[in-house]
Amino acid sequence: MLIVEGSNLVGKTMLVGSLCHVANKQGYAMIPQSFGKLPDTWDFSTDYLPYVNNQTVMDRFILSEIIQGEASEHDSRISPQIYEALQMYLSSFSCMTISISVDRSFYEKHLRIENTRKGNVNFAESMKANNGFLELRDTSTFHNYGIGAVYNYHVEGYRSFPSNNASFVEDIVSTYIKNIESIDKDVSVRDNRLLGHDARR
Repeated sequence: MLIVEGSNLVGKTMLVGSLCHVANKQGYAMIPQSFGKLPDTWDFSTDYLPYVNNQTVMDRFILSEIIQGEASEHDSRISPQIYEALQMYLSSFSCMTISISVDRSFYEKHLRIENTRKGNVNFAESMKANNGFLELRDTSTFHNYGIGAVYNYHVEGYRSFPSNNASFVEDIVSTYIKNIESIDKDVSVRDNRLLGHDARR
């Protein structure tokens, strides 16, 4: 699974679309998926698991829940222990996470413009969440969470939104497909050995 994380209005949805488009062009079918507000009954230790697969590009997932939760001034419902367990599960599917952070000065201007256009931007919460993704970019951690491997993408201005960076999108997709093919090959070799056949012969 490819996962795109970041604050509001940083280009996540457009990047998800670009990743799906490029993957499909390369012959690997992928579909977009996104979550709205999660219900109060959501079990964060198990309810994410059915959504994890090799054909999905996810618009926000575990990291956004942690960082947005902090930004909205309520404790995240994902503890460091649950996060670590989920990361171990994700690693078995060769998941790749892209974390988008934005230059603070540009992001402030961008949010004000979008708020004028749409009128529904939570300015303070969005800025605070972006600060969390900047912390992740600079330190590879977020508070007391030890964050796993993440591809950090930093936006300096409108031209540098990730969906506008064709080489970045293609590199991510190519790396992801190679990882999946490598895992599939390893599984095939292992299964053949269990059946008494060495696939390398």
